[in-house]
Amino acid sequence: GRTRMATCECVALSVSGLCLVYNVALTAFRASTFEVFNVTETVARSVSILFINLAAYSLSKTENPRAQALQWVLVGGAVYLSHLDRLKNVVGKVPRPISLGRKVYIITGSNTGIGFETAKALLLQGATVILACRSVDKAAEARNELLKLTHCPSSSVIVLRLDLCSFDSVREFVKAFRELELPLHALINNAGIMMDKREVIKGTDLETCITANHFSHFLLTNLLLPDLEKTAGRVVTLSSSIHRLARTFNFDDIMTTKNYEMFANYGQSKLANILFTRELHKRLTARGSRVSAYAVHPGAVRTDVTRHMNAFMQTGNAICAPILRTMQKTPPEGAYCSVIVATSPELPLHPRKYGGQLFFHGEVVPVSAAGMDDAAAARLWKVSEQITGMVETK
Repeated sequence: GRTRMATCECVALSVSGLCLVYNVALTAFRASTFEVFNVTETVARSVSILFINLAAYSLSKTENPRAQALQWVLVGGAVYLSHLDRLKNVVGKVPRPISLGRKVYIITGSNTGIGFETAKALLLQGATVILACRSVDKAAEARNELLKLTHCPSSSVIVLRLDLCSFDSVREFVKAFRELELPLHALINNAGIMMDKREVIKGTDLETCITANHFSHFLLTNLLLPDLEKTAGRVVTLSSSIHRLARTFNFDDIMTTKNYEMFANYGQSKLANILFTRELHKRLTARGSRVSAYAVHPGAVRTDVTRHMNAFMQTGNAICAPILRTMQKTPPEGAYCSVIVATSPELPLHPRKYGGQLFFHGEVVPVSAAGMDDAAAARLWKVSEQITGMVETK
């Protein structure tokens, strides 16, 4: 009896201890990704679990059966608090079902990851989705999978080629879309890449990451604005909390010809997404447009955005995967915020409150000081016009 009792106590203390370790590790992980979170609430939850551990340890010193039962109640409380922590701070707000019949959405990079799950969620609500992808073959496979998963009509999923490393491809995509003679209710600039070493697009001086993540989406958005005007549509651009790595936008070396560093360069491209959304909202408002613009931070999601990393980093990522899985969103969870911002009927009704803002877990969150720099946003717009060869759509 005593051996069994000791074993139960050991298990109880181990479980409550693991809950505390998980809570602290999750907080540290979120801080390392520059996510904005409620410090008071997080500390309160950690302290609560700590006290549960201390109480459970104290109860383990007695052989009173009631005390041991109470110990397991406390352990259950620790597990419950840890579960709540994950639901609130990892999973986030779940989209509310909305009927999207006859609405059309373009999603870049939608053959995998967050883009694929965003497409699936929209299709399940009755929308028509354009898969804008570089590889037509991979997009066709994704289309077949989406049709199988959603049981939607085959006409609801359309594949069009879009290579974000080519401005010509962006223009060809827009032409191909208009030939479909469909309305456009939202453009979701979802595609993104992270490069572990500097690469330039063949035949140009354009650095791959900033071009794919920002400049091509800038061009695509502006070319599609006339279509979005007709439906009072939205532009949803995926950014990241990693934009905080860039203290200012580096106009002196936009293509990162010097001192290339993977995360810093990615952060620069995500800051560009923030500044673009801010300036786009400002310009749309100034001309009385009904189009709205928003940025989204999907959270730390298990996707293939790191597919361009070297083998060493990918191996390290794979080794840490079992632990990271508990702290990262699944791709469906990573799509939640994109779906909310692309479909919520409330957002366009309050342009001053929501327009041009960054969303995380379906709510507005603050951006860095660099992300609020209106002068930098206006300057980046002008630079982007020059680099993409775009004449502003009136």
